[in-house]
Amino acid sequence: MIPLMRRKEITASYLFLLPALVLLIVFYIVPTLYAFIISFTEYSVLKPPKWNGGVNYIRILTSSTFLQATLNTVVYSLYFIPGIILVSFIIATFLQEFGGRWSGPLLTAFYVPRMTSMVVASFIWLWMYQPDSGLLNSILKFFHLPPQQWIYSTTTVLPSVALVTIWKDFGYTTVLLVAGMQSIQTELYEAARIDGANRWQSFWRITVPLLKPVTLLVVVKTFIDSFRAFTQIFVMTKGGPANASSTIVHQIYVTGFNYLRLGEASAMSFVLLVLLMIAFIPYIRMLRAESDV
Repeated sequence: MIPLMRRKEITASYLFLLPALVLLIVFYIVPTLYAFIISFTEYSVLKPPKWNGGVNYIRILTSSTFLQATLNTVVYSLYFIPGIILVSFIIATFLQEFGGRWSGPLLTAFYVPRMTSMVVASFIWLWMYQPDSGLLNSILKFFHLPPQQWIYSTTTVLPSVALVTIWKDFGYTTVLLVAGMQSIQTELYEAARIDGANRWQSFWRITVPLLKPVTLLVVVKTFIDSFRAFTQIFVMTKGGPANASSTIVHQIYVTGFNYLRLGEASAMSFVLLVLLMIAFIPYIRMLRAESDV
């Protein structure tokens, strides 16, 4: 039998949680369930949904356009994830080792692009990527280097878009890594220095292993961000040229809002969900390995 006071505390706790639970159910769980249902229908808003079984899933999994968008998403993530982690790691290490009293102001300056709207950032870089009058080609011309097509070429559009996202988000990732580095006990570095270890050895033997939980968090965050890429692509390339930059989320938008095939767009959303769940399997195994140690 639960004491009366304890029951009152439990009841009060659920009452405080009730508004958040209602919002969660109304705006997340119910729409998700509804989207899953209509993913098995032929639905175009203009007429009621018509059940078609798994036709939508068969259609998109055999669609060359969707498969190309999936490949583009994977390639984009291969540019974005290593790029932002490498840049953030280098900057975080520099600030931690040599930043001194300038570490805080520099970290604030690096974080400023994160607070910029992706739409604004995309328009800024769209101007910089202009083949004739853009800043980047003007710099290349100054150094007598050949101009690039950037987002206007099928071979350079994905790394160019990834560069925009790296520029915008590396400050946030750097903050996480710096916080992780500052949480490492200084006594470990002092003991390593007494044992004759230099800075490079201390970095690889102390910083990198102890920073593993934060690094895993950064990898997961950047992985999710890479598969959610949409705004920069919608503003800068519209999925072009020749669908070379169309990602899964962009295809969901085009299918659902341009062609009004909402059932098919919902099916794409759940295919994306399954891909993310599969990709998270190695991360879950790493977390279990960490907890078993």
